[in-house]
Amino acid sequence: MRTVVFTVTSNGYKFMTWNLWLHCKRIGVPWQLLIVCLDKESHRFFQTIANIPSVLLPSVDLQLRGDTTKVSSYGSGDFNRVTREKLSVYTWMLEKEFTYYLYLDSDIVLFKDPMSYLQTILSPENYLWFQCDEHGEGEYTCKGSGLCTNICTGVIAFYKDESTKSKLMSMVKHNDTLWKTCKDNNDQEYIQKTIALESIPFRTLDRQLFPNGLFLGKDHWRTLDAPHLLHFNFIVGGNKERVIKSKGFWLVPY
Repeated sequence: MRTVVFTVTSNGYKFMTWNLWLHCKRIGVPWQLLIVCLDKESHRFFQTIANIPSVLLPSVDLQLRGDTTKVSSYGSGDFNRVTREKLSVYTWMLEKEFTYYLYLDSDIVLFKDPMSYLQTILSPENYLWFQCDEHGEGEYTCKGSGLCTNICTGVIAFYKDESTKSKLMSMVKHNDTLWKTCKDNNDQEYIQKTIALESIPFRTLDRQLFPNGLFLGKDHWRTLDAPHLLHFNFIVGGNKERVIKSKGFWLVPY
């Protein structure tokens, strides 16, 4: 059964993505991170400057209006345009001949290989797992699988076979009418809606193993025994790089 770990990037996120790739190399994962580029600029950067394999999403037409060389702030128009294209990437990837999938946002650092653990919990019965994104002060636990109302689409693990593919496709297939009902116009809100509308069963990953940005507060992540990763998703825009550097996790030589 084939396995893939992938991320999505654009020109503004290329250095963040490079940092994720370097973390994969640092811990010696047995797979190669697949970098899917949404624009020619980032694809060219990885192919020529960083010398890292990447692919350009076919037929992509990413129309950004701000500074395309910088990370877009959460909630901005450009941020929402990028996350909308993530749906196209998921759809494209689901047509590939893989069984075990892991999607990672680029603002993540790895401590150990998450895929080795995920392969023990992914199955045709439990085929969709999200990082929990509870974010209230002190909310270090989750309401429980299937009950979580704050899933994070920055970490998604899924198992695809003939029995699960159609459900996964219905989760990520773009519906413009439904997208327009999303208050924040991003993929996370959209997928929260589709899994409810399509009655797609899901589970949430152990927060002690897959902590989100809430755990950055007071360095709470340091109290965890053996996390697989740390997601910097609560840091907005250009501050992400600064905070990652302050924690000693910036591996890019720039």
